[in-house]
Amino acid sequence: RPVATFLSGGLDSSYIAAVTAEYLPSAEAFTTYLASSRWMDEREYSREVAVKGSIRLHEVDGESSWYLSRYWLPDRRIDQPRVPGPGPSLLAVAAAARAAGT
Repeated sequence: RPVATFLSGGLDSSYIAAVTAEYLPSAEAFTTYLASSRWMDEREYSREVAVKGSIRLHEVDGESSWYLSRYWLPDRRIDQPRVPGPGPSLLAVAAAARAAGT
């Protein structure tokens, strides 16, 4: 199966995406953003990493699943105290990756 990484634009995910692309040139990356929130949008950084590493980048609007979104409704699968705040958004990115065949 194809390999993909989550890419937030931060140092950790950028490093992982870059190393993955070095060893697997066909690797892809997925980043999420909120259309309604400027402070939850790291696409600029993710795009820079993708361009430098020749990584195919998928941008996923997490508006309908983000826990701070005005559209978010609790989901039994993630309505637990141990689930990190961005858990719902990660589910949206994972669904997009699955749909892309990665």
